[in-house]
Amino acid sequence: MKAFDIYGVIVTVESDLFPNVLNRLEFDLKYFVISNVSLEPHLKIVAVAYSEAKSGVVAFEGQSYRAYGWILPRTVIYDDGSCIKFFKNGIGKTVEILSKDEDRVYELSFLLLQSLVGEKLESSGWLRLHALSFKEKRAGIVLLPSSGGKSTLAYMMAHLNWKVYSDELTLVKAGNLYPFPWRMAFDERSQQYLGIEGGAYFQRRGGKNKSLVPFNLVVGPTPDILVSSSGGGISNKIQISVE
Repeated sequence: MKAFDIYGVIVTVESDLFPNVLNRLEFDLKYFVISNVSLEPHLKIVAVAYSEAKSGVVAFEGQSYRAYGWILPRTVIYDDGSCIKFFKNGIGKTVEILSKDEDRVYELSFLLLQSLVGEKLESSGWLRLHALSFKEKRAGIVLLPSSGGKSTLAYMMAHLNWKVYSDELTLVKAGNLYPFPWRMAFDERSQQYLGIEGGAYFQRRGGKNKSLVPFNLVVGPTPDILVSSSGGGISNKIQISVE
């Protein structure tokens, strides 16, 4: 089992079937790893032995999945046969992942961490942004679409000795910008352009093959105040000029 404390959200992950999944998640989220859990976790993810999931009346569906059950327990079945089951567990949720494929178990575990931890933080007053966050004299954020170059820009900032908090997920609470370091992902073109060597290759289902590189760009966990040019509040417009 691996345990993580993500700003007060306690997560445990168990995967006896695919123990390497735990090592991969620890690699991704090593900044948040804890050695023991004294409290009941808010989110418990368990990879269990695969069995064909029973279906019923579809509650809602997406491009590649069908969900059964409006309330917990809920079952989500994907087109590839993998399945997620959600249960209520005391103060949080238990999620079971059923798949025969290690990469799929890893991918679903990581996506569940992103989604459910984010929901929990938002319910506690946090704001999460799909954005790059940094500091060079002043703090700032950069909003770009998926595959818009956030990780590449973060890498270049770090090599200019700028302080990078996250290349993808930015957390804000009460005017404070908090670091959220996890592994950075670069496609082959970006990796060659930047001269990045090594990394663990992973292909997200339906996505590009990317190289996962450890995030070691954050300097300390202390947040900085993110203020507007007028001196108060969070700026909703960050201007970056390159000379």
